[in-house]
Amino acid sequence: MKKKAQEAFIIYKNKLEGLIDTLKKNIDKTKKQIIDMTNCVTTEDAIIASAGAKTSRNDTLRTSARNMCSNFAKEFADATKNRLEEIQTILEIIVIIEKRFSKIPADLKSYLQNVESGWKAYMNSTAFAKYIEYQQKHLAENKQGAVLGKAVLK
Repeated sequence: MKKKAQEAFIIYKNKLEGLIDTLKKNIDKTKKQIIDMTNCVTTEDAIIASAGAKTSRNDTLRTSARNMCSNFAKEFADATKNRLEEIQTILEIIVIIEKRFSKIPADLKSYLQNVESGWKAYMNSTAFAKYIEYQQKHLAENKQGAVLGKAVLK
């Protein structure tokens, strides 16, 4: 009986030692996984921080681009309006000069007519019409677009 007990003890001892060995291996494996996961989390945190910085930078760039486009649109509308006023003023001056002096030098008159016809061609061009359409459709509360739409020379 002592021999059987000894054999049973050895069998259970070997099983327990095997289980303990497996547990030690699992503990080592788990520790390695914890280290790997910690490194992964650190990397992901760095990626998230970088993405956040890029998102912030992109938001700033988008805002700057919108402001730049809006400022350009306003400047363009003002420049167009001013140019129309200049041409109208020149036409009025030509009429006054013709009344006073009956004659304007041909080269000056030709030059002024070329400027006027070039500007009329631009104002009636497809590119300008598309710009007006863009202004009217895409910019909120856009007074400039409405003004440009009415400013076509005849």
